[in-house]
Amino acid sequence: MTRSLSDARAALALATTQYLEACDVLCSPLKTASNETNRLYINEVAESAENFIGSIRDKLSDTVIVLKRARNRHVHIHWIPPEILVKIMLLDLEVHETPGLENPIASRASRAISLSSVCSHWRELAIQTGSFWSRILFSFSTSLVTAFIQRAWDRPLEVTMIEPPIELTYYSYQYELWRSQSVVKDHIDKIGSLNLSVYNLAKIGVITDWVSRFSPPCCLQELSLGYTGERWSDIFQEPYFPSPPTTLELDSIAN
Repeated sequence: MTRSLSDARAALALATTQYLEACDVLCSPLKTASNETNRLYINEVAESAENFIGSIRDKLSDTVIVLKRARNRHVHIHWIPPEILVKIMLLDLEVHETPGLENPIASRASRAISLSSVCSHWRELAIQTGSFWSRILFSFSTSLVTAFIQRAWDRPLEVTMIEPPIELTYYSYQYELWRSQSVVKDHIDKIGSLNLSVYNLAKIGVITDWVSRFSPPCCLQELSLGYTGERWSDIFQEPYFPSPPTTLELDSIAN
């Protein structure tokens, strides 16, 4: 193998030299060209050069990809057994999901995408590992949520919906929930954890109404509703009721 690689390298060096010499030969008449230079000749040479470059571009690109993959396979970290490498990558994801971060789930998702983009070997390992993709944030784009669900395979999903600390109307917020529901409704039986967080107390009724519309998820192990806004005592002196009023109908998931 070493001999064949050496021969290929020598052939590549020779071909490169010949190509550069050909470029010099083609361009040398143009450097001393007079007004009588045959424009037709120049057009023919330019067209031939473009055709040549086009014919070898794809082949060279494919060759470079093959060589990069071969080089990556011989990096020391790839000597580690795949199952151990996956555990190392998962530990790295946990580091990027530190609670102190502003949005740990989004940070983890971004890191998962980055790790799966390092090389074809890492991408294959990541895509085959459902725990890489099982934690989903509703603020992801629809296409990203769909991709994460598909790559999670049969692993229970950990779904989180966090209301941003910006003012949204009751109906616009409701629309965001319906949009998210349309993505996960066909995979509701795969949800093992559903974590909902609101910044505005008036949105609690919207969320509970939204959750109550689900059929009972057979894998659901955890359901949490959190409040991340200002303290109640800082806002209200008297009891407060969300508007418009909603009925908390959670019987459908009680079992």
